[in-house]
Amino acid sequence: MDKTNVRLVEEIFRDAKFIHALGIELVGCGFGWCETKMAKSEGF
Repeated sequence: MDKTNVRLVEEIFRDAKFIHALGIELVGCGFGWCETKMAKSEGF
């Protein structure tokens, strides 16, 4: 995946407030996939 597309995916994750509310963080991405991690939470 080219750098323009990677930046777009990063921007989408950064701007999605529900992603932050759930504690989800983008770890990596490529053509057809995104890898995320989720912060440990007492609520889940």
